[in-house]
Amino acid sequence: MDEKAKGMLPHGIGETEVYRLSFRIRRIYFDLIKNGLKDNEIRAAKPFWDVRASRAHEVLRRGGSVKAVLVCGKDRLIKEVKEVSWYETSVGALNRKPSEQGMKDIGMGPVWKFHFVMPEQGGLPNPVRQHTGQRKEEEMK
Repeated sequence: MDEKAKGMLPHGIGETEVYRLSFRIRRIYFDLIKNGLKDNEIRAAKPFWDVRASRAHEVLRRGGSVKAVLVCGKDRLIKEVKEVSWYETSVGALNRKPSEQGMKDIGMGPVWKFHFVMPEQGGLPNPVRQHTGQRKEEEMK
């Protein structure tokens, strides 16, 4: 297929495939993601998110791009999704029990975890890993 024909493909087909997901999130999580301190968003595995997560996974598998549009009030942030994972429990996805608010939002059951591409942090440890107790081998030396 020539370059001109590629550009004429309908949205979501071939090399030009881009899939967008919209997430309404709380201010505390929005700010953490914006500041590079949180690299994922988790949603309960319900029919609404099952369809979207499956589609995102398929787009990524085919080499397409998935964009997360994070919305908090009037603020918007767009992050590239690098991976979509399914977990049997929210504890497995978080490596801890959900907070009180987390219990209301996602519960203890199966969840989808959307992993974002994050800017390089200049060799600093990933703050999310610090909270889970998982550190890179070189950090432990």
